[in-house]
Amino acid sequence: MSDSSPKNHKNDLRKSIRNLMRDLSPSQRSTEEKAVNIEAVTHLFGQPKGTLLVYAAFTIELNIDPVIEFALEHGWRVALPLITDIPNGVMELHLVESLDNLISGPMGIREPSPQLTTKIAPEEIDIGLIPAWGFDRKTGARLGKGGGFYDRLLAHPAWRAETYGIAFRCQLRTKLPVEPHDMHVDGIFSPDGFLRSQ
Repeated sequence: MSDSSPKNHKNDLRKSIRNLMRDLSPSQRSTEEKAVNIEAVTHLFGQPKGTLLVYAAFTIELNIDPVIEFALEHGWRVALPLITDIPNGVMELHLVESLDNLISGPMGIREPSPQLTTKIAPEEIDIGLIPAWGFDRKTGARLGKGGGFYDRLLAHPAWRAETYGIAFRCQLRTKLPVEPHDMHVDGIFSPDGFLRSQ
């Protein structure tokens, strides 16, 4: 496989974007997180209440805990992923009633406690807020983390949810390397506002 292959290009981009995210100053991180959380909450406020899939941010990811708390307080069912098979990129979706239902998982990522939460099917999700290392700001293509967890979920035959990315400005790109298995999002909540995929 040549160095110009999509896989190698993706790995280089992941490293580059991770470094940019790590280098965000506390004030810039705070400003961008606040803008994105407001965008996401504003969107949710205008939607019929349903079931929302979110993620629990780790270290350098954009933290959407305020969105989770808003959704729980305003009558949404809220689900988070629980990784069940790391080698094969498999995860379950579990409903939570509080951020207190989360524990540290095997990859150091907060995830639902199986004892405190209830498993649900992918088709129960109405809106999904999906993380990635990067997004194509026009097409909604995702640069995932390499495990294929979300690609498998979004490709599930029963998946019907509107799916949105969450991104710092440094995670937005005008073009990303795309492979056949890569899934897109319908739009992106960013510090530049909501970007609808074309």
